[in-house]
Amino acid sequence: MLRSRVGHKLEAKDAARGSLKSPWWTLGFKYQEVDEIAELKDEQIEDIKEKVTEEGRQEDLKKDKAPEQIALDEAAFLLDLASIDGTWDKVVEDHVVECYVEAGLCDIAKFILYRE
Repeated sequence: MLRSRVGHKLEAKDAARGSLKSPWWTLGFKYQEVDEIAELKDEQIEDIKEKVTEEGRQEDLKKDKAPEQIALDEAAFLLDLASIDGTWDKVVEDHVVECYVEAGLCDIAKFILYRE
């Protein structure tokens, strides 16, 4: 487990919190294990779920974010959420591809959908 690799509880908590600032699919551990050590009690999950709502999108527009950037951010948030419950295929095909198309990155969308 991550805690035994890092050492003391406070150091483990700091390391876990730092790692949750990166894309969650890059953790190398289950999100729940890292969140337990970080002692955040799934607060970040709720924050991200709010960001992928229409209200979250409107908030970003009020902050003068470009629509393309909002779409890319949404794709990243959706991938983080998919990494928690393992719904990669459904999320990618149903929503992430749409975000990349909206951001003007059609070649990346085609690449994601490519199947041999």
